[in-house]
Amino acid sequence: MQISIRTSKSIGMNESPIFRCCVCHGIIRNPTWSMDHNTQKYGTDMREGQVCQTIRITSSQEMFRHDSQNCWLVHEPTIAQELKLKTTYPPATPMTLCCRCGAPVNRTQPHVSYAIMAMSLQDAPEGWIADVLSDKEFAVLCPECEEPDEPEAEATAEFQDQDERIRA
Repeated sequence: MQISIRTSKSIGMNESPIFRCCVCHGIIRNPTWSMDHNTQKYGTDMREGQVCQTIRITSSQEMFRHDSQNCWLVHEPTIAQELKLKTTYPPATPMTLCCRCGAPVNRTQPHVSYAIMAMSLQDAPEGWIADVLSDKEFAVLCPECEEPDEPEAEATAEFQDQDERIRA
């Protein structure tokens, strides 16, 4: 699969890029819908003295951007076929089944997840800011079907520090 994000011919300092939908090629306005490939793992964190379930994303890559939910729905069957998925939209539980082969996936260990997000993009002086309006997990894969990406050394160290603080 290829990532298709099109921009205007040249982008000056005060110009915004023009993104086009990967399905209908229309100009994307807000909200935009994207499908992201994530490496993540479930964990726990302390918030206000209570243990909360968390999802730590160690790497993320946008695969497709759509201009509407309708365009995503047009493209969804093709993506499911390309990824060789037997099921989609798994439950958000620490243990689930691989959407490709049906093997159990222990989500407390690093694993691959494909997610669909609706977001509002805003241009800001420090770069693009996205307000996530909704997100839903499209597929979860076991490490045998798709090996998770290795996190950057900085991210690994940060997560280890967080885990140590939680245990303390």
